[in-house]
Amino acid sequence: MEHIELSGDFSIVEMKAPPAFVNKNLKQLDFRAKFGCNVLAVKRGEDMDIAPRADAPLLQGDVLVIVGKNERLMKLEQTYAEG
Repeated sequence: MEHIELSGDFSIVEMKAPPAFVNKNLKQLDFRAKFGCNVLAVKRGEDMDIAPRADAPLLQGDVLVIVGKNERLMKLEQTYAEG
């Protein structure tokens, strides 16, 4: 994941959508309730959607731009780490 530290506690990360996210939408994944994080944008190829719709399905290769508390972002990464 790419990482931009906002403060000692908060960061913005870029996370490639793992297989578990493909064909699901942001509403189904419910990052806010499960991890306390918010998806700011979705990159698809050269395009970036800075206001992703909650009902739009994620595709293989999408990159999510996520903001949250560092500890929550780490939990998200560990939960969906590829491999």
